[in-house]
Amino acid sequence: PDTVQVLAEIPSPVVPGWVTGGGSMEVADGDLWVGGGGASRRVVRIDGDTNAVIQEIPVEGGFLGDLALDEHGLWVSVFGRGEEGQRIHMVRLDPATGEEEIRVPMESEYAREVLTVVGTVWLHERETRGSVVGGSILTRVDPATGQVLESVPLGTSATVVVEGDGYIWAPGWTRADGNLLLRLNPRTGDVVTYPSDSL
Repeated sequence: PDTVQVLAEIPSPVVPGWVTGGGSMEVADGDLWVGGGGASRRVVRIDGDTNAVIQEIPVEGGFLGDLALDEHGLWVSVFGRGEEGQRIHMVRLDPATGEEEIRVPMESEYAREVLTVVGTVWLHERETRGSVVGGSILTRVDPATGQVLESVPLGTSATVVVEGDGYIWAPGWTRADGNLLLRLNPRTGDVVTYPSDSL
């Protein structure tokens, strides 16, 4: 990052399927985890010291969305297919063995970021009407059981959702207020909205 020099080019059997970069990649404990899009449907682990692929985990589903790692396991959002329909599933994998431990059907057919924040697990779901993707909903999942604990509509369509300083942050826009910044407390589900003219 200091010199912008390329240090390594690492061949990977999978690449994320998102058009925009960053989705379905996670750095944890010095290793890079990558969720494959399209027909690959695998999670790959790349050793940060050797740049070698050291693990490949096949995942059942139509398309891998995003992933995140916490003390409970590796969380992956999976787009459904076939008998599962088009609904998103939250899947928890054992990162050591690749075994699927939990698979939970969610309400939406489209989702983006998976976030693990201060012991909580959240999925950024999106409302859909046919092929139209609309408002953002943050859904909290119990990391031990996979049970859905709460869903928090943001009242806007967030282009991206990130974690920082123990909160979840999302930019948004409404006709009445213009540009907004929303901050969700992951422990309580409370949302604070900051209009752009207050920042």
